[in-house]
Amino acid sequence: MKAQRPQRIAAVRYKSTNDMGIHTSGESEERANDRDAELWALHPGHADWSRVVEVRGGWLDIGVHRLAPAQTLRGAVLADAEGAPLAAATVRVAMLRSTADRALSRAPGREDGLATQTDAEGRFELGPLPQQGFATLTAVAPGFLREIRQRVDLAASPDAITFRLRPGTAIEGVVRDDHGG
Repeated sequence: MKAQRPQRIAAVRYKSTNDMGIHTSGESEERANDRDAELWALHPGHADWSRVVEVRGGWLDIGVHRLAPAQTLRGAVLADAEGAPLAAATVRVAMLRSTADRALSRAPGREDGLATQTDAEGRFELGPLPQQGFATLTAVAPGFLREIRQRVDLAASPDAITFRLRPGTAIEGVVRDDHGG
């Protein structure tokens, strides 16, 4: 198989790989200058990869990177008092800024982290997630207080996480400034 030569193309936010797994993106000749760039690799079944690089002269060879296998976080969201499953609750994971994945908060489709909804039995699956690093997990459902778990160690995460949400009360009212408006 003949190796393909990398090509310069117009700046892109997302570009897929070809059938040989070769991916090229970058600056066109007329826009080539020194600048920082954020690179992302998002692929099902693999942990997201990101890197901030300094581009000199409009071209940078980042070499070959192997995506790590991902893990899927599983669990349930229950009503605290009776333990009934909460269907359609939202579970969200956001990687902490201290991890190597901090640039992923701006990656296409990952701006607000990853989220999913529970099924009729209150169960959820959320991924792909890295196998190590720290994350914040949040579960919320209408009529219940939000539960937030901070600095969850993904390397030590249990097989299943159970959120038990307490009932909440809706507060209605009007917010006014110092002048009554």
